[in-house]
Amino acid sequence: MTQEVAANSTLDGFEAQRAAIYERALRLTHCAATAEDVVQDTFLRWQAQVAKEMPAHPRAWLLTVATRRVFELARVKHLPTTTLQAEPEVARVTEMPRGDSVLLRGDILRALSELTDMQRDVLLAKVLEEATFREIAAQLDIAIPTVKTHYLRALRHVREKLGPRWSSFHED
Repeated sequence: MTQEVAANSTLDGFEAQRAAIYERALRLTHCAATAEDVVQDTFLRWQAQVAKEMPAHPRAWLLTVATRRVFELARVKHLPTTTLQAEPEVARVTEMPRGDSVLLRGDILRALSELTDMQRDVLLAKVLEEATFREIAAQLDIAIPTVKTHYLRALRHVREKLGPRWSSFHED
């Protein structure tokens, strides 16, 4: 394969997933500029990876890298969680005041940042992409029981972190 064909193949593979990467980053950060930075960083990492070896599951690889980049930025730059905008759909469904939904989003991001990378990857694939345990296992190249273990541990941790402050919103 010539360098030009390889470069086009690399770009095409990335471009097919650009919207999904941006959407994932935007959902996690609620900041368009940061989401674009994540897309660009993911593209650079994609180029480096493809130069070595094409990932078995390109979409899963790209979304995993993008998600991890968001949490790297959160740790390094301490992304502001208090300035995140509330999603209109979430605000309507939960009828939670905007200030509370912004605080909840920040608490969720902090809880997610405390998970291991694998726990976070599994939880976000299950929740955001509605992937089955079988699909997640194939994407991450791990056993289905291992996926379930990571998922349950991640859920337990997030519930423990959010429960004391937010359990009153679920009581009737």
